[in-house]
This record gives sequence, structure tokens and C-alpha cells, in this order.
Amino acid sequence: MNEDESINIVKSLLKDKNEEFVNNEFPLMRAKYFEKDKNIKLNVVILIMESWPGDILEIEKNSVAPFFNRLANDGRYFKRFFASGQRTIQGIQAIIGSIPNVAYDDILGSPIEQHSLRQIGSILKESGYQTIFIHGARSGSMGFEAYSKLAGFDKYISKEDFDLSIVQDDGTWGIFDHYVFEKANQEFEKINKPFLGVVMSLSSHAPYNLPSKEFEYYDSTVANYRFLNSLRYSDWSLGKFFNEAKKLNYFENTVFIITADHAEGTREKNIYESFHIPCLFYSPVHINPGFDTSVHSQVDILPTILDILQLQTIHSSFGKSMLASDNGFAFFSTGNLFGWIRKQWLLIGDYEKNIGLYDIGNDNELYLNKLDEQKNIGEMMRREVLGYIQTSVYLLKHNKIYKPSNKLY
Repeated sequence: MNEDESINIVKSLLKDKNEEFVNNEFPLMRAKYFEKDKNIKLNVVILIMESWPGDILEIEKNSVAPFFNRLANDGRYFKRFFASGQRTIQGIQAIIGSIPNVAYDDILGSPIEQHSLRQIGSILKESGYQTIFIHGARSGSMGFEAYSKLAGFDKYISKEDFDLSIVQDDGTWGIFDHYVFEKANQEFEKINKPFLGVVMSLSSHAPYNLPSKEFEYYDSTVANYRFLNSLRYSDWSLGKFFNEAKKLNYFENTVFIITADHAEGTREKNIYESFHIPCLFYSPVHINPGFDTSVHSQVDILPTILDILQLQTIHSSFGKSMLASDNGFAFFSTGNLFGWIRKQWLLIGDYEKNIGLYDIGNDNELYLNKLDEQKNIGEMMRREVLGYIQTSVYLLKHNKIYKPSNKLY
């Protein structure tokens, strides 16, 4: 299909009722509109949990992460939420920049990183927010520090900012999670204006080291026991963070978003569960609790934040607000294989052909391939996803995501 056709497909997927597309040369640029003087200056904290999988952390049956299970009942939990890729850098670019994992290049560490991108740090910084990114790994790890500056973050905290005579290093990746979360609370409480804080955990990454034997909840008779123990520990760390945060001044005026960079990748599972991750929006004062079964992914977090804050601004997200519509979608990929979810249907394919079509509303184990039975649905979905991929690659390659100017037309 030609570029105009693919762009129109993407526009029809993304358009929300409170926004308008504003620049034909940069076709995803759109303005969000709200009632005047309704901008809500809430703090935003995004907690990105390393390798947290949606299947193990399923709320209705979860015992591995008891704190998260309780918290999810008090927040807005998105049950059908998906990672963009299977690597941390792919998750970061989707969450922070609303940029999907298309078969062109990872943003972090590539020339595209220098393009005019419209990321959440820059957007909120323009609105008077202080921005901070916290990760317990070494400075320079995975290019996060350089990327955070380009994405609009004022401050980056890494392993070098911790006193190693007081905190523990896991011996592989960096500082154990509960120390990182403790540091986050200390930093957030010092900020005297609205802020965006991003905290990236690391303790649930292989080799799953633990700070002490007290967190060895599962033994070797349980499959994947080391990973499960690391989840249990990171959940305990999360609980410790919130128990302390509730005592601090910043808490009541903050929206917390808890999600994962990607699902854990070593267990045998189908493609649905390989990308299924948790997502929770939590704020006792500002977010109505409930379970949401509409389809969404990491690229939807940025426009959702703008809706919660009712921030009149320009954005170029590849997703749409999770609060504005239940007509969402999810795209994820690994190598040449992609998945595309619309309502109850999951299409699996590559760049040459469709491979499978599944009714995940009734069959998320992917037992019954309905591609032959539902050819029209398969072809319609293939047209959508190829348009989405083509537009993403074209705009990223040609630096057509965002025009860095106050002039909209």
C-alpha cells in the first residue's frame, strides 16, 4: 500500500474525540483539548518492573505477588495489556516515547534517538514538571542515562549515586530493588513542584539473585523457583515502597503507574503470554478503581497520562488513551514475527503471510487457529497491522514524528 493509505489507517486507529491532527507533514502530531483551566498538576510516578509477566501475576489467582494483588483491587487494572517487545530497551521506548517495536531499529543507541521525538519527559517538563529517572544499574547501562536526557529528564540516578557501605549490590546488575525504591521515595519527597518520576527495577532479572535467604519462598521442587522468588522479593520491595510513600507529603497528589518492561523470556509459553504484562494505574484520590478488559499496550501509557492530567498539548503517540475508548489495539513483535490484537482477535503473522488467528476472548491458550474459518477478519487485520508497521517505519526513518516548533500548521 502507498504511504497515504497506511497513514490514514493509523490515523483511524489513533484518533480520540478530544484531539485533532494538526500537521500533514508530521501526520501523527495531534493536539489534545480539554476544558480551560482544567489542567491537573498531579505528580506522575512510573514503576517499571523487570520481567513481570501477566500470566503469573494474573490478579484473580495471584499468590506470587500478594502486595500487588491487593493494590490492584484499589486501582484501575488493565487485564489485557501487552509489551511492545521482549527486551528492556524496547519497553522503555514504548513507555516513555510511545514508540512501537517495529522491524526497523531500536531507538536507544541508534541514530533515531537524535530525531525529534515527543516523549513524556519533554512534554511534562514543558508544563513545569521536574523529571527524574532512577535505575540501580551502573551509569551508562543499556544507554539509559543518555536516552533519559534526550527524553526530557532533568536528573538520572544510577548505582554510583548509592552508598555501597549501606546498600547491597546484587553482584550482577546493580542495587537490589528495595534500596532503589527507598531512594526513589527520598528523591520524590525533596521535589517541591509537580514531578515525573520513572523507576526501573532490576532484581527479577536472571540470575535472580536475592539479598537474603528470607526471600527464598519457593524451593527447587517448584518449576522456575528462582524466578518466582525474585518476583516475590520485588513485590515485597514494591510494598515497602508504598507503605513508606503513604506517609510522605507527595503521595496524595500522585498517580502511580505500575507495569513491566517485558514479560520473562525463559519459560515455555505461547506468543500471547510472551507479551502479556500487568498494568495498574493507582491513586486513591484521583483514579477510580476497577478491572478493565479492553486491549492496550505500552504505547498507550503516554496519551493516558495526558488525559489524566487533562494537559492541552501536542503529542505524536503511536497509541491512544486507555481512558478514552475501549476500541483499543495492541501490536508486538520479535524478529519478523508480529502479533496484532483487536477486541477478541489475535492475528499472528510475518511480513509475508498470516500464520494464525485466535479468538482470545475464549481461547488465550491458542488451541484453535481460525484463520481459514475467518478469512475476512484475518485479511482486515493484516491490512491494519501492515499499515501500522509501514507508517511507523516510514515516520521513524524520515524523522517525521514531531515538528519541534510552536507553529502547528
